[in-house]
This record gives sequence, structure tokens and C-alpha cells, in this order.
Amino acid sequence: MDLESFKIAIAKLKAEQEVKAKLANYLSKQSQKDTDKEELAT
Repeated sequence: MDLESFKIAIAKLKAEQEVKAKLANYLSKQSQKDTDKEELAT
């Protein structure tokens, strides 16, 4: 594997990690909103 394709592979991995982190962050915010709604309802 040459250096260029190695750099591309690393960049793809980093982008994937970022997407996963953003998704996890979004999902935790969503579940927090749902919890808030439930607390208001009671």
C-alpha cells in the first residue's frame, strides 16, 4: 500500500468517526428531548 492510498484510508476513517460522533451526539440530544417531554406530561 503506497503512502497516498494510506492517507486516503486514514482520512476516510477520520470522517467516519466524525459522522458516528455527530450521530451519537444527535441521538443523545433527541432522547434528552423525549425525557423532557415525558417529565412535562406528568
